[in-house]
Amino acid sequence: MTAAPVVHDSRLGAMWTVIIALDFFWLSNPMILFTFHQSLGNAAAVTLAGLLVTPGRSTPRAATSVVALLAFGLASSLWSFFSRLTVDYTLIYICVAVVATVVAVTVDARTVAQGMLLGGVLIVVGSYLALQLDYPGAAIPLGGTGYMAGVGMNRNILGYTLVLSLAFAVGFIPRLPWARVLWAVGTGVVLLGVGVAQSGTSYVAAAVVVALAIALAGLDRWHPPSAVRSARRRWGIRAVTIVLLAGAVAGIYVVADLLDRDLSSLTGRVPLWKAVWTETTGLDRWFGAGWGVVWPHPWHPAPANATLGDIVERAGIFLEHGHSSLFDLIPEIGLVGAALMALVYVQAVARGLAHRDSRAVNAGRLEASRLALLSVIALLVLGLTEPLSVIPLGWFVIVILATGLSPASLDTDRPEGEAGATTAAPGRRRAGAWPAR
Repeated sequence: MTAAPVVHDSRLGAMWTVIIALDFFWLSNPMILFTFHQSLGNAAAVTLAGLLVTPGRSTPRAATSVVALLAFGLASSLWSFFSRLTVDYTLIYICVAVVATVVAVTVDARTVAQGMLLGGVLIVVGSYLALQLDYPGAAIPLGGTGYMAGVGMNRNILGYTLVLSLAFAVGFIPRLPWARVLWAVGTGVVLLGVGVAQSGTSYVAAAVVVALAIALAGLDRWHPPSAVRSARRRWGIRAVTIVLLAGAVAGIYVVADLLDRDLSSLTGRVPLWKAVWTETTGLDRWFGAGWGVVWPHPWHPAPANATLGDIVERAGIFLEHGHSSLFDLIPEIGLVGAALMALVYVQAVARGLAHRDSRAVNAGRLEASRLALLSVIALLVLGLTEPLSVIPLGWFVIVILATGLSPASLDTDRPEGEAGATTAAPGRRRAGAWPAR
């Protein structure tokens, strides 16, 4: 059953904005306040409650690429050296994927963006309060860089979490003056949080996201898609994306130099990646040792194991994860699993570009496209040095994008004088719409 999505400018839209914000906060793994399993339970419970009170809800439709990756992760328990751990670990991702899929099919793109922005604000406010209340882990360790570690107890986590929020924030601008004020304040708070985290990769990712947002907004405003140039525009967007990704790689070195970081090894990451590659050989490189059995991830740490011990010995440094979306996956689900994760990104990009089809383009579809593309870029840039694909919040975001954002019905898409018009069937009221005035 397919129903019209909950719209952003409605009572239900306001409720779902708060639900998504809470999901964002909890799935960021605020270890100062909750264990991850408590956070995941909270996110699942509040999302289920929202779904139950939403009339005319749609049946969740899972993205095929997401199902394929989860199936492979579960299948890796057959050759895993901790089979039960692999099953438990995969169940976490299944649960997060269900929450993300429910969000994607229930609300419109603007509601998702509003929720992600509010979630970023909650992270900053919560981190500041935790610092003021002297929560253990909220402050930067003596001699460290940055101003606060955040609710995730790590400034890099704080930085990349807020960049994901920023990607959604700069993908839309409200029409009403009071809404623009709230948007500006929220975006400013998120940018402030990125600044105080002092994470080099987050600085670069934020700059790339803002630059691409400006470019896409200008392109959509002054040169909207047409039947003649639609294909050319898609290739143009791909070209700009490649240039920005290449610039991001170079930018990491520039920012690292400005922050006086180790350029030769990216603060120990390069030796780690070499160690991961040399340690995984034969079938292990293709299929991995089992999902969730190598890295002591904070949300579900693996016990001491020979694979991690060998990686640590080769790298000469102990780290809790692979510090890369690619190299975090290779020891556990191999190149095959990494390729399946790449397909999730491909489906997310395809969904975003599909909204630019000139045959049915409007302001709402262009906004949904911008939100998808900006968020994918943020995940890719951050994933160069952090395991954004596998952290619960990153997985939550990419599953939403792979499932597909439902374009919002914006005023610029409605006939003049038809307040609250939608793309739903004639005579059908939008889910949770405000009464007409």
